[in-house]
Amino acid sequence: MRRVVRQRLVLVAIVVALGGAVGWQVHSDNHEAGEHRLLPPAKAVDDLQVVFRGAAPLHFVKHDGHWRDASTQAPVDDGWVDEMAALGATPVREWRSAGEFEADKIGLSPPAAMLTLDGRRVEYGDLAAVGQQRYVRVDNRIGFIPDGAMPRAPRTKSL
Repeated sequence: MRRVVRQRLVLVAIVVALGGAVGWQVHSDNHEAGEHRLLPPAKAVDDLQVVFRGAAPLHFVKHDGHWRDASTQAPVDDGWVDEMAALGATPVREWRSAGEFEADKIGLSPPAAMLTLDGRRVEYGDLAAVGQQRYVRVDNRIGFIPDGAMPRAPRTKSL
């Protein structure tokens, strides 16, 4: 009888240890995935500003689950603004120190576009020489992202 109880206790201890190891691995993987994104994961973006080189800034705020122009409070295309907000989760192929680059040589002085999500700014530069990648600057780091992961201008009514 004691032997059966002892075996069951050992089995329970093994199951608990395996569960803990799996939980730790999932947490570690999620943290590592966050390090390879433009911005840390956010529950929801409520304030978004996008500026294209040579154009006026576009500023949007979220009210009651819908986006509005920050200056006029007029409703805007939720789909387009949500698409711009999702760019914060763009995967980064590699991060490097900004000190390793000359900003004007990689199109970051001035940037082709700037996206600000809840106060966190991402600056988009030129295409890199290899691999259909684009330079981006976040704080004091330069990242390489897929070329297509850049803000695009909103659709106009004439289209």
